[in-house]
Amino acid sequence: GEGNESDWGPWSEPSVCSRKCGGGISSQTRECLNERRECEGGDKKYFSCNTQDCPDHEPDFRQQQCSHFDNTTFDGVFYHWVPYTKAPNPCELNCMPRGQRFYYRHRSKVIDGTRCNDLSMDVCVDGTCQVNLINKISKFSFKILLYSP
Repeated sequence: GEGNESDWGPWSEPSVCSRKCGGGISSQTRECLNERRECEGGDKKYFSCNTQDCPDHEPDFRQQQCSHFDNTTFDGVFYHWVPYTKAPNPCELNCMPRGQRFYYRHRSKVIDGTRCNDLSMDVCVDGTCQVNLINKISKFSFKILLYSP
């Protein structure tokens, strides 16, 4: 929640949306001004943004993030990286070289707004899969998704 407003400074300007289309995430932060005790409520809030569908020719967002490493050597070899989605944490950027039998965690977090998997509309926010985010968005017309403590 928002907590006691008098303990907090103003919310920052929203961050740049994490995606150009397909449902990105933007955030705002604020600073606790109370020096005597911890402020109640979160210091960061997340919003949905750029929710319009991406063009049909646009590659999958997780694939775009893996492809970023195609032009980087890995153990002295160039690979064509594709998403690996069977790792325990769906919000890590795990990619597998095409035709190989291993995967590598390129980043500890995918970009916010990346789908957790192909089977649901759940998305990753700050490295954590947020379940039923679409339902939360439709309940709140102002589109605040969640607060982070």
